[in-house]
Amino acid sequence: MTKPIGVADYKLIIPKEELQKTIAAEIQLFEDEHLVGKTDET
Repeated sequence: MTKPIGVADYKLIIPKEELQKTIAAEIQLFEDEHLVGKTDET
């Protein structure tokens, strides 16, 4: 049990540009959902 456990190589199955667009859209959706109903509390 002294041998390290590793992760095999991985390969993206989605083009980089499409992945970036998808992540940006998810972030925007998350921010929109969590900012709804909040007021300026400064």
